[in-house]
Amino acid sequence: MARQVLVDIPDVVSGGIQPALREPSLWVDGENVIFQESAVRPVPGQVAVASKLSSEPARGGVEVQLLISGALKRFLFWAAAPPVGSAVPKLYKWEDTTGAAIDVSPTPALGAWARNATSTALPTFGSFAKWGDNKVLFCDGVNGIYVSTDAGTFTAIAAGADAPSNAQVLAVLEQFMLAFATNEGQNVVEWSVENDVEGTGAWTPSLDNASGNLVLREMNSQIMAVVPLAGGLGVYGYDDLLLVSYVGPPAYFGARRLLSGVGAVGKYSVCQVGQAHFGFSQRGIFKTDGTSIEYIDV
Repeated sequence: MARQVLVDIPDVVSGGIQPALREPSLWVDGENVIFQESAVRPVPGQVAVASKLSSEPARGGVEVQLLISGALKRFLFWAAAPPVGSAVPKLYKWEDTTGAAIDVSPTPALGAWARNATSTALPTFGSFAKWGDNKVLFCDGVNGIYVSTDAGTFTAIAAGADAPSNAQVLAVLEQFMLAFATNEGQNVVEWSVENDVEGTGAWTPSLDNASGNLVLREMNSQIMAVVPLAGGLGVYGYDDLLLVSYVGPPAYFGARRLLSGVGAVGKYSVCQVGQAHFGFSQRGIFKTDGTSIEYIDV
């Protein structure tokens, strides 16, 4: 049987992508941005509020409004991956009234991060959560939990031996700070007493306080992402979605499975838009409201 040419392939293929497909003319303009061959830039009239060298890519951040000395101020906080040749990550802040990126890393320095994914572990990302009027908490799954007060330098919380020595994600629900995927287990949630994360015994469960922990036994993997959902927190694994919600004393928090067949590939792979979540999973790009799943890339 004679051979038949099905498709012509160019002589030069770069990085597995046909060169013609990499031409900027095929990109379309997004809202307030212009896609170019090697960068995404603001449209004329838009100004970048902060930037760091590409050798320190951002690995998680948060925008917050803090009450400092009686005045509301807006900040960006972000974690920067170690530059090539270094293992030390950095924490930065940017204030809208100064326009400067300032190093607010703790002393001693944070422990080493994983820059890239391996066959057994994900790269390290930071997680931030606002606490009260003037505090921001940080964790990264490697080091402990840190707090910045009045947008100052981060320091390790001093809450006693029962405080998580590490956590992957921090989130606030009701008047509690919740730490997900802690040193107690990758499917464990721990929470502090009401309105306190730093006091001695704030993370020590007892009959006299509200601190506690919960094992998400219905989750078939480690906790990957946590995003507000339906008055609680949507907790994603590789291929499931659970809802952690406040149930009051004596248990304080409970969890139930919402969906299977939807998950997250990283801490920041799911975002909230109105009452829905959009995200990246192993199956594709999805939209969900916690009751149904719609895959939108297939």
